[in-house]
Formats: sequence, C-alpha cells, structure tokens
Amino acid sequence: MVPVGQRSCLRPGRFQIMLSCVCLGSVVAMSGCMAPIMSLTWLLKGPQVTPAKTDALKNKRVAVVCISEAVGYVPGSPAEHLARKVELQLKQNVRKVKIVSQDKVIDWIDQHDWDSVDFEEVGKGVDAELVVAVEMGSYRLHDGQTLFRGRADLRVRVLDMTSEGEVILDEKLFDIMFPENGGQSTASTTEGRFRNAFTDVLASRVARLFYDYEYDLQIANEARLMSQL
Repeated sequence: MVPVGQRSCLRPGRFQIMLSCVCLGSVVAMSGCMAPIMSLTWLLKGPQVTPAKTDALKNKRVAVVCISEAVGYVPGSPAEHLARKVELQLKQNVRKVKIVSQDKVIDWIDQHDWDSVDFEEVGKGVDAELVVAVEMGSYRLHDGQTLFRGRADLRVRVLDMTSEGEVILDEKLFDIMFPENGGQSTASTTEGRFRNAFTDVLASRVARLFYDYEYDLQIANEARLMSQL
C-alpha cells in the first residue's frame, strides 16, 4: 500500500504536462503537421478567443453589398460570390441577424442600373437597417504561371441606415493571402476550385469581424480548405 501523502510522485503541474503530451501524440498521429502546435497551445492555454469588432448586426436587418474597385458591381463576379459567402457565414455565426438575400440586392441593382459605390442608396432600396459594404481592392489568384496563391485587399464598412448612413465600423483588411506560405500547383487543382476556397477565406475574414471566434479553429479551417483542393 502506498503511504498516505505519497500516492503519487507527480505534482499537478507535471501531471498536466504529461497528459497534454499523451493527447498531443494522439493528435499528431491523426492530423498531420499543423495540429501539434495548435493542439499543444489549446491544451496548455485553452482556446484563444478573439472578440468581435462590433455586435451591431444582432437583431438587425442587414444587406451585404460587395463591389470591386476595378469594375464596380458585375453580376457573377468574384465580388458577388464573396457577398453570398459572407451572407452565409453571418447567418451561421451572428445570433438573430436578419439577412436581406443577395438575390433581392441583385434585383434592386438590376432595376436601377447601379454600378457606383453609393452603398447607402442600395441599403435604402432594399429596406435594410444596416449595410455591410465590402470593397475589393487588388485581387489575384496566381503567383506566376505554375502556382495558385490568392491575394486580396478588402475594406469593410458598416453603414447605419437608421442614422442617415452613419459609418459605425471601418476596417481595412490588407494583403490577405491564401495559402499564407507557398502556393498550390496549378497542375493539382482547377482555377474554379481554388477560387472557391479563396473566397471562403475572404468571407471568413469579413464575417468574423462580427462574432467572437477561436483563432486556432480559423487556422485549422484554412488548412482544411487547402487539403481539399
């Protein structure tokens, strides 16, 4: 029998470290090279939660309008695809948000031949309380002739239509790259598949301005998108 007070030679701190290492070993076996660093950080420090920049979208009727600085608004463009993906992620992650469908936004734009940057006009036209206005600056998918590597600049503003278009958030997201390092061979996937994955990344960067998120999970999600190409 182990004497009282000597039931374990492991101090709590050492036990926690050993337990973390056991769990980490399992994760390494299952998840590849990205998981060890992320999992060890999570096990020892807990999730790293980044707070939303604003919670203004909750309980509001919101329209997402995205344009390209180069061509304005063009149906079927990368800007429209980004707007649809931002809408979806806001619905999934922002409680009680009410989204004006992108089809309704497009219908209003078509009927009014709108191709300018007057987001307030669109917001009024679709009866939104808030407009999430996204402007795409530089946007490219290639790094040379043999690699896909997405790169874009975004500006995200929130306009309050109940206060004459007052800007309540103005964020510049410069030099977003996917993947962060290296690139994806053009021989291993199609441009359409890569564009779709990159648009998912851009939409996540926009949408997470409006909800609390775990940084490690976002990194893992981008790694998952790469693995699916």
